[in-house]
Amino acid sequence: MDVSKTLGAGSRSNGNKGKGKQVGDQEAMELMESLREKEVHTGFIANLMMGNYKSLSPFPLQPESDQRLADEWLSKFSKFLTENVDPNKIDADGDMPEEMIEGLRKLTAFGIKVPKEYGGLGFSQSNYRRAATLFGSWCGNLSALLSAHNSLGATLPLMKYGTDEQKRRWLPKLASGAISAFALTESGVGSDPSKMRAYAQRVYNSKGEIVGYRLTAEKLYTTNAVRRDNVALADLVIVIARVVDDPKELDTKGAKKKYGLFVVEKEMPGYKVGKRCHFKGLRSIFNGETFFKDVELSPNELIGPDGDGLEIAFKILTIGRLTIAAICEGALKQALRITCWWAKNRVQFDREIGKHELNSKRIVDMASKVLVLEAVSHWCSSMIDKNQDIRIESGASKIISTEILWESLMDLFMIRGGRGFETYYSLQHRGETPVAVERMLRDCDINLIFEGPNPIMRMMVAREGLAEYIWRGMKMTDPKNPASLVEKTKIGLWFLKQYAKNIRPGSSLTRKFGGHKAFMTVEAKKLVRDFITASLYHQDKMKYKELIMENIANRGIDMFEMSLVLSWAEAHPERPMIKELAEYYCRGKREKLYPTSFVSWMSKGTHSSVYKLASRIMDGEAGWLTDGIMPMELPNVEKNK
Repeated sequence: MDVSKTLGAGSRSNGNKGKGKQVGDQEAMELMESLREKEVHTGFIANLMMGNYKSLSPFPLQPESDQRLADEWLSKFSKFLTENVDPNKIDADGDMPEEMIEGLRKLTAFGIKVPKEYGGLGFSQSNYRRAATLFGSWCGNLSALLSAHNSLGATLPLMKYGTDEQKRRWLPKLASGAISAFALTESGVGSDPSKMRAYAQRVYNSKGEIVGYRLTAEKLYTTNAVRRDNVALADLVIVIARVVDDPKELDTKGAKKKYGLFVVEKEMPGYKVGKRCHFKGLRSIFNGETFFKDVELSPNELIGPDGDGLEIAFKILTIGRLTIAAICEGALKQALRITCWWAKNRVQFDREIGKHELNSKRIVDMASKVLVLEAVSHWCSSMIDKNQDIRIESGASKIISTEILWESLMDLFMIRGGRGFETYYSLQHRGETPVAVERMLRDCDINLIFEGPNPIMRMMVAREGLAEYIWRGMKMTDPKNPASLVEKTKIGLWFLKQYAKNIRPGSSLTRKFGGHKAFMTVEAKKLVRDFITASLYHQDKMKYKELIMENIANRGIDMFEMSLVLSWAEAHPERPMIKELAEYYCRGKREKLYPTSFVSWMSKGTHSSVYKLASRIMDGEAGWLTDGIMPMELPNVEKNK
């Protein structure tokens, strides 16, 4: 029941029975399994997938004293964005002005999380979230530049795993504006690091001590690395490579794979950049090829222990993904603001288009999804500040935020009609209020792939959430170390016990008619029973049943969303409409997952409330829904405040 294979690139074809393919699959599985953190998961989703639903109340709010530490800087940053960052020109030019980047340096925008002792702002994750929401609401290209540096790049690896000497050497440079990049992907390696060809050959002295490394690699899609063809942007590049004594190990079957996390400076001999990549969206992202040919590195350029590089990279990605959630929160709030403005001011068939029921539903859906993204972004950031376990929830937050933003921007696109397809400068040229919905759509697509494609993240959520079951299933079916009859009996009895304790009388009635928390209490237990049933049926083939694992992951993520929304609403009773929107969202989830009869839905379904809720939202009753973002100039928008 090992599903770690699904964390690799692509799916295994059941029709391919080739021995080489099976060996490759097994190799990838074993590597991914070895990289898993062995510490038992204690987060919400892990408990849920053991059949234990626990409310997320009280919600872990950011302390006001911590908020005040960032208020003044955020005000300056907002003013800088208004005066110096033109997202549409940046998109059209495919480049960012040097004076803008220099302005960001002066604001310490490249040192948001760097501790003050090294010259940074020293902000908490919660305050960094506020900054990311702000720039996420304004410019996708700027978001990529700042997030790749502050969330990945060199900053976090050095802060979390660097030695005191490494921190003193590089953190002040980063805080003052040295830009960093993160090189993991290769042309033949996406999500399956077992195929990585980059390597760092150990260099020994006469005593057999490691005195350095010789790095050789060709990396692709390195964000922040390439200003233009053959011209570097990043001053520091974090590189993941296999650590070997002899390059021949790359092609040795069965060789234990170890990885290193290295810092390469722009001036180092042997390092160069190649072509800059150009994409459908994020047209000013400084992304491209990076090449490392016999780059001589000392042990001081290795972050963390020799061999732990990939594990460290995965841990950094866990925190880095939270920035995507904050960026999506900002973009979604901006989208809602545009939607309400257009839906109230555009009239068709003698009515505001927001008062046509189909559009009313789009508006209420979008507003309730803002509630979800606020909740997930705030909760995850607060939990990081409290050093709590959110390894699984981080992946779930990335899935939730990116897919909700994409869905909502499609709703905005439908409401804007032809103007949603028309470019900013075309609208401006014709004398209309220019709103770049088409740019927002282009820029958001990549979020579904950034820092782990969502299908693979779903497999991770399922794999980690079900770790207790999968570990025992692996022992039961391991061909290399087959379990004895006694061991198999014990494992079988454990599964039977888990199944039995997750049966509750009256479950179906509770799931249909109970409150949301009662519903999730019962649904968590059904989720366990369904997974055990599937595992018994498929046994050792379960590792290839990605659609079953996706189903399990989706159900867990749905309950995570519902729990967050309910807890967030309880924490903010002073906000108008918040409880109504939370109720709407949770009821909508249940309608989708477990539809009632048509007659019942027709009389009591969520659709019956969309007209009134949308009218109130358009009239600005829930103005808090667009807090914390950049103000976009829109005519007659005062009516919607």
